Amino acid sequence: MGKINVVKRHQYADYLNVGTESAPDYVLMGAGFTAIDESPNAKSESVKYVNDVSASSSVVSYETQFSFEAEQIVDERAIAALYEVGRNHYTGSEAEFDYIRAELWNAVHDYKKTSDTSTSAGKTYFTRSGSAGAYIYTKVEEPKTADIATYYEDGAKNTYQARKFTVSAEVSKVSGENKMSLSGNLNAVGDPVLGTFNTETKTFTKGA
Repeated sequence: MGKINVVKRHQYADYLNVGTESAPDYVLMGAGFTAIDESPNAKSESVKYVNDVSASSSVVSYETQFSFEAEQIVDERAIAALYEVGRNHYTGSEAEFDYIRAELWNAVHDYKKTSDTSTSAGKTYFTRSGSAGAYIYTKVEEPKTADIATYYEDGAKNTYQARKFTVSAEVSKVSGENKMSLSGNLNAVGDPVLGTFNTETKTFTKGA
C-alpha cells in the first residue's frame, strides 16, 4: 500500500466577510476558534413503486450547518462580528455573512513560461516534463539564470478550490468562568457557490 494522504483539519481554511458585499473584507477564522464543523444535513424522500419490493430513496435538498466554538478574543474580528450578532440580537440580513471554506490541499495551478530574463530572488520557478495533457511541474530548488528559458511560473499561486456560502449566524451560547467563549451555528442560506479563493489577496472567484 502506498502513502495515504488524509486531509487534516488545518487544511480547511475558513474565512468570514466582516466587510460588505461591495467591499468584502475576508478574515481568517483561526485564532480563538476551537471548532468549526460542517454538517451537510442531506434530506431524502422515499417512494415505493408498485413493481418493487423495496422503496427507492433520493436526496432532494440540504440544510447545511457549520457549528462553531470560539474563545472570545477581543482582537479577532470574525469572533467580534459573531459576538455582536448575539449581543445585539440581530435578525434577518443583519445576522448574515458571506463565508468561505477553502481547501488548502486542493490547489489551483496556472503554469506559464516565465518572462524573466534572469532569476529573481524570492520567486518560485518550475521545470516541466512529460507530454501534453500529462505535464509534470517540478519546483526548482536552486534557480540558475543560465536555465531561465526553461522555467515556468505558477500564475495561480495561493489559490485553492473553495465554496462560498451565505450564512445566518446563530449565536446560541456565551459562557465561561475564567475565559469567556461563544458557540453557535452558521446556517446556510440557499446554495453554495463553487469557485476558487486566493488566500493572499482574499479574493473569491466564481467558477465557470
